[in-house]
Amino acid sequence: MPPAIAAKFTPGEQAALAVIAFEVAKRQFCDKSLREIGDVAGVSASTVKRAIRQARTLGFLTVQERRLSRYRNDTNVVRIIGKAWLAWIDLRGARGGVQRRTGTSTSVPREAAKRAPQADCGGRTLKGLPKEPREARRVSP
Repeated sequence: MPPAIAAKFTPGEQAALAVIAFEVAKRQFCDKSLREIGDVAGVSASTVKRAIRQARTLGFLTVQERRLSRYRNDTNVVRIIGKAWLAWIDLRGARGGVQRRTGTSTSVPREAAKRAPQADCGGRTLKGLPKEPREARRVSP
């Protein structure tokens, strides 16, 4: 979310709107329930509701209510209409801001893997110095 838009919301509301933005980046809309969004964002459903209401008031979102019958509703469809926010999503991509780089090729064995494993260190420590016998390490009074 652009910093100018994020400044208008609390951190919990920003987390909820980030989940919505991720869904919009993937599918052009978000039809998750308030509880699902809150579970992913780590906030309550009332925080998600407050974030959507405030973003709708500021003109960043549209909410399409889907009525099934007199007392039953399907989940609302949320779409982002703020141009700055949509441009931010396009720059970030649907991958959640992860850099698009390829990893290091691990198919080529490293130098250490080429050497044969040694079962015995030859009585030497890691620094190459000979090991001292246990009796020699003790300080006599």
